[in-house]
Amino acid sequence: MTHPGDELLAAYVDDRLSEPERAAVSAHLDACPTCQEEAALAAQARDVLRALPEEPVPVGVTGPVRDEVLGAPRSRRAQALRWLAGAAVAAAIVAVAALALPDL
Repeated sequence: MTHPGDELLAAYVDDRLSEPERAAVSAHLDACPTCQEEAALAAQARDVLRALPEEPVPVGVTGPVRDEVLGAPRSRRAQALRWLAGAAVAAAIVAVAALALPDL
């Protein structure tokens, strides 16, 4: 087996593979230290993300989402909120990665 792709390895770590897929990835991991390390890092990142507390949805976020789903035209304010929400998510991902992967 060639190296499993990121999606297959993530599905392995999350236990979302069929039994034949899981057996194939598991056999590869037994012989590949590189993929063993990748799987361990993925499991560590998953555990860090699961440990984060749930936060309530901030006021003003649901309106732009609803507008997007319903196809309503967006105001400048809605566009700015959407951009800020995306920036906040990106910052959170960077922070989690920095905490989960300190050796990189």
